Amino acid sequence: MYKNKGKANNSTLVLKKTPLVLESREFIQSIFDTLSSRIIVLNDQGIIVAVNQTWKEEGQKGGLTDPSFGIGMNYLDHCASMKDDFVEEGKAIANGIRQVISRALPGVDVEYTIQTGGREKRFITHISSFSFKNRYVVVAHEDVTQWKLTDKKNLLKDNQYREVVQRAAEGIVITNADGRIVEWNQGQSLISGISRENAIGRYLWDVESELYGEEIPSAFSQRSEAE
Repeated sequence: MYKNKGKANNSTLVLKKTPLVLESREFIQSIFDTLSSRIIVLNDQGIIVAVNQTWKEEGQKGGLTDPSFGIGMNYLDHCASMKDDFVEEGKAIANGIRQVISRALPGVDVEYTIQTGGREKRFITHISSFSFKNRYVVVAHEDVTQWKLTDKKNLLKDNQYREVVQRAAEGIVITNADGRIVEWNQGQSLISGISRENAIGRYLWDVESELYGEEIPSAFSQRSEAE
């Protein structure tokens, strides 16, 4: 994928402009422009040599007036010039780019948060490289806000579920497919006299044996023996 991005660069790759080459460049640029991440390609000096359509569109929304959309600009200098809440993010991204350029690392991911339009947005910047006659670095800013919101919602649901289980007056025991206890609520602790800490991770039939003073196979142990 990254190799194809390099082929889309019309500003630095010197190829004979035959109809086939021009058509190939347009084809690769078209693919490059379908990607939803904000992507730029840098040369080994940190100069922007290519950008995709998402970079252009988001730049215009942010007030970018440069008709070249940053092509020809030193992106490392741009990162160093960031102010206010973006100083640390700028340093981290610039450092990651330098590490990839120097081959110290094959790739770097930098996660950061921005406030825009009264909303918090989360991004991960993926930094990688490829070679096509020369060495190039791909910097892709991916919007992961929706993923993070989904993770938070799932975590909230999981916490709410656990709270309901723990507060239930009835004894509730949950096991995994192997018969190991993964949940043992407060009600079950009161009924059995066995604390949650002493039950979690043990086989259900082992705890049953402890409770009743003799080995009473549960449905899980019976099934395991049958298998």
